[in-house]
Amino acid sequence: MEPLKSLLSLYQNTDQVLREFLPEKTVSELYNVVYYDDRDDMMYLGDHIVLVSKQTGLVESKGKCIKITDDTVTLKHPRCNLCYVKTDYYLFLRHRRKTNKDKRMMFQELLKQL
Repeated sequence: MEPLKSLLSLYQNTDQVLREFLPEKTVSELYNVVYYDDRDDMMYLGDHIVLVSKQTGLVESKGKCIKITDDTVTLKHPRCNLCYVKTDYYLFLRHRRKTNKDKRMMFQELLKQL
């Protein structure tokens, strides 16, 4: 069950709506991250991701992306790698530092050439 689904379908700016209606505890952990929408954005290996549960609105996990498939994302954790279904979570991408921007641009150009 996804309580915010009907509300999100009404608005264009999903990131702002989520920050308005998610619990305060979750919003405080979403500093310097942007909502990931697979229609507009690309997710790359090495991106830092915050997963927020669609059912509870709480942060489920944070980590570095090490594998991406059509319906799952795998995050690196200290003891093991955990795989999550994308449709069960709101995905937020952390802004990268400028030093990693060059790598991101390289991956984007490489994908364009393929």
